[in-house]
Amino acid sequence: MSFAFYSDSGYTTTTKEFTPGTQVYMKISVSTDNIMSDVVVAVKLFADTNASAVGTPPTSTDPATYVNFTISYDSNSGQWVLNADTGGSTTWSIQLDPNKQQPDPGATTGDFYVVITPGKVAAEAKPTGDADYADWDCIVTASVDTESTTVSDYGYTMYFYSEISTDTTGIDFGTLKPGSSGGIKNVNTGNGYAPASYFTINVIANGKYNLNLTTSSTWYHTDGVHYITLGSGTSPGTGEFLLYADDAEDSNNPGLPLNKHPVSSSLSTSEGILETPASRTTESGQSYNIYMEIDLGVGIAVGTYTGTVTVTATDAT
Repeated sequence: MSFAFYSDSGYTTTTKEFTPGTQVYMKISVSTDNIMSDVVVAVKLFADTNASAVGTPPTSTDPATYVNFTISYDSNSGQWVLNADTGGSTTWSIQLDPNKQQPDPGATTGDFYVVITPGKVAAEAKPTGDADYADWDCIVTASVDTESTTVSDYGYTMYFYSEISTDTTGIDFGTLKPGSSGGIKNVNTGNGYAPASYFTINVIANGKYNLNLTTSSTWYHTDGVHYITLGSGTSPGTGEFLLYADDAEDSNNPGLPLNKHPVSSSLSTSEGILETPASRTTESGQSYNIYMEIDLGVGIAVGTYTGTVTVTATDAT
């Protein structure tokens, strides 16, 4: 018996790299002294802290660290059946490849073809860096009655994955005079602006992550002529603005960020809004309230200025 994973649906390019949400293809080759319909194949996929050997699967399934499935022949339907235990996940997908011919149940050899999509929180694993796990391992067992054969492999990388969702379509700092500052005054969640001092995001991530904000470096006046530009340092210059954010509110100054993390126009120079990397989330994600402050310089024409703010969750390992 043998098995391999492939990056393509033609099962031609082997891979040891997985990415949550991206299909990977598995072929399991089995031979038996009986007939294939007597064979039951069991597959265990799990995260491991040892990058140099096959570990022991956890005691229970978990969409972040351990999933398994079996393939057996149903004589009543005359079909091969795959049953997967993904720990209650709604984002893992494991199924027999509908585009490939599964084994002839009356033959003594055959290839099983399986399409696997790792779930969104399948734990990030890589042998270097600060990931919680060093790799993913795979153990495959083919059984006929009380006899079985097992093969295994290790060293599979699970890449970082994150996504952010929000119901916010716009934030408004209200009316400010040049040379003054203020926090969010109104938030639009799709039904028009309503008074609020923060907007909410939800993060799903399969590893430690940093939460960052960036902004467009130029905010334009509605007249299409005047604009303000993102400054640097601690005080905005003429025609400039500074932007700050945090996921906590300053109790002494309600509506303003507790820690004034500068928001830049480049992700590589963004300080972020979390002081330490956040931990891997569940499939339901982690919710944050984002507080912001804008500081305006002098020399700004009266009017409404519009810019873009982007929230990103990046790999912290």
